[in-house]
Amino acid sequence: SATDATCAAATGGADPEVKIWTWEPAEGLSHAKTLRVDEEVLALAYARDARGRRDGFLCVATTDHCVRVVFADSLKFKVSLYGHALSVLSVAGSFDGKLLATGSADKTLKLWGLEFGDLRRSILAHDDAVTGVAWLKGTHYCVTTSKDGAVKQWDCDRLDEPFVQLFRRGHCAEVWAVVAAPDGAAVYTAGADRSVRCWARTDEPVFASEEREALVDAVQDRIEAGREDEATEHVSAAIAPARASATARKGAERVAEALELAQGEAGAAAAALSAGKEPPAPSPLML
Repeated sequence: SATDATCAAATGGADPEVKIWTWEPAEGLSHAKTLRVDEEVLALAYARDARGRRDGFLCVATTDHCVRVVFADSLKFKVSLYGHALSVLSVAGSFDGKLLATGSADKTLKLWGLEFGDLRRSILAHDDAVTGVAWLKGTHYCVTTSKDGAVKQWDCDRLDEPFVQLFRRGHCAEVWAVVAAPDGAAVYTAGADRSVRCWARTDEPVFASEEREALVDAVQDRIEAGREDEATEHVSAAIAPARASATARKGAERVAEALELAQGEAGAAAAALSAGKEPPAPSPLML
């Protein structure tokens, strides 16, 4: 992770250490500080503070399912974020410094308040590990990638249903990383299919309800084709087809009764005509 304000970069690995590097035009990149942590580092990112400073905090995700937040300038400890059931694989802070997003191997996207380290929301975002998180500039829209091959957009200000859209015709394998353009006009993703894809923002409106209905319709089509396992493999529980309601079951029973009555009348009419008789009058229910 890097910050422009102080021309600094941070790296982490299995040491377990986080190293801070500074850039000077004459000397290039040089090691400045080292932060010792207790576990291997899986992801890290600089995050803005409440005043909007880009290098306010440094957030470090480790193999103990924890995200440690330290002050970027002094590396002093601020808060630890616990809540994920499995290791955190991606971390990103919103541009206004109000939210921190974390994606984990437990398939969830969690939103945190950086000031007190409080968990604001937990979303079952994917059907496999969430490998990447990126915020769109000037908004609380974030984009997530996953090992399930999906790229999704979320509105983190919505309380009822944060899902916005699924980026279609994308990767054909696991997606490992995502980054947003500085102006928020495009999103770039990279996956195990050895491709980097660019998703450009358009003026065409997106309706979340239609996106959810499209996903549900696709799942139901696969189930009807006898591919139930494949249908539910890449769809999260939040948008899986619901069980049939009592009203739907009653309607289906009435349709079946009407079909049975129509078939019976058609058979009686055919038998009467073959015997040279007048076919019986149709049932009032069929009129």
